[in-house]
Amino acid sequence: MRKIRSHYTTPEDFVAAIHEANALEVFTTDGYEPGEEVLLEMSFTGLPGKMMVRAIGQEWHAARPRLRVRAGGTVMCAGSEWRKIQFLRKVATGDVKLTARRRHVRLPVLVEIRWRRREHRDFQTAALSEISEGGALLLTQDRPAVDEEVIIEIT
Repeated sequence: MRKIRSHYTTPEDFVAAIHEANALEVFTTDGYEPGEEVLLEMSFTGLPGKMMVRAIGQEWHAARPRLRVRAGGTVMCAGSEWRKIQFLRKVATGDVKLTARRRHVRLPVLVEIRWRRREHRDFQTAALSEISEGGALLLTQDRPAVDEEVIIEIT
């Protein structure tokens, strides 16, 4: 999976780049193939840090300076990755305020795991979609409470 970067000059530019059907217009000189899975690093003015999103490339084109067209293309996001885009839309429109920059990096992954609560013996199947030095994002039907200790086994 390759990392590509896309910077939007203003929050309004970012909102305008969001299309229907889980598509996002990206501006990057890093080319990608249709169907290629990419790790998209996004930023726009007013966002305290950069956001990483997994996406699948749809189309890419080189810059056309005489026509004033920036290099870039379209990517598709699904599931929790599209929810990140929707959250960033709320940040860009001012519906949600972000105050401080995160002190640690969150890495997007998709790993199948088994987990259980500390006081139980039975494992449940789930997945991790993000990991960091501060924890991980657990995707499961039966969500544990915040600050509840769980045991995770990577399968």
